[in-house]
Amino acid sequence: MLSASSLEVAGAVSDPVRSRAFSLDALTPGDRRRFVDGSLQAVEAFLEVARRDLEERARSDDRYSYLAAVGAVYQAEARVKWMRELRDHVSKGQPEEDDRQKRAHGGPDPTMPGDLSHGPT
Repeated sequence: MLSASSLEVAGAVSDPVRSRAFSLDALTPGDRRRFVDGSLQAVEAFLEVARRDLEERARSDDRYSYLAAVGAVYQAEARVKWMRELRDHVSKGQPEEDDRQKRAHGGPDPTMPGDLSHGPT
């Protein structure tokens, strides 16, 4: 029987781009921008692939396959939204002193917008 009752199944999916975002402060500002720009382009390209797949599945009689494809599109849209926010933050180019100070004190980055500045809850 299929079950999504555990956190491992229901939680966040594997996201290699998001995983790498945890280490962005190890890169130079230019490398950060290049990584984020390239990743955003790839995620946007995937969104287009997911939308085309959804269109194909909409023409089939398999409604659960279609609904699963809807989930893939929603997930890709959320990733694009997050990547654009990340790009905007990286593009602002925080001074190196801010990065060093943040790491030295182990605190959240106060320049992050909204709830992101409060860290995990």
